[in-house]
Amino acid sequence: PGAINIFFRDIAKEENLKKLDPDKKIVTYCYTGHTGEIAATALAMLGYNATNLKFGIMSWTKDANVRVQSAFSEDTDAHDYPLHTGTNP
Repeated sequence: PGAINIFFRDIAKEENLKKLDPDKKIVTYCYTGHTGEIAATALAMLGYNATNLKFGIMSWTKDANVRVQSAFSEDTDAHDYPLHTGTNP
C-alpha cells in the first residue's frame, strides 16, 4: 500500500518529487538492485530518506524461502513460445 512507480530517468522531475513524502522513508528497487541504488542515491542527495532494496527483486525470486511460487521452468512456463539459450540464437 502506498507504493508508486516512477521510471528511473524521471526520478528527479519536479512533478514526481511532489509525489514523495519527505518525512517518510523511501525504498527504491529494481530487478538487480543496481538502478534502485542509483535512484536511492539521487533521492538522498536531494534530501530524501531513501534506501535501496539490496540485490533488488531478483534476490526474492532466487530465495526459495521467500518465493510464493516456483521459479520459471522451461517445461511448464515457456508454453509454445520460442526459447533461445546460449550466445548464438
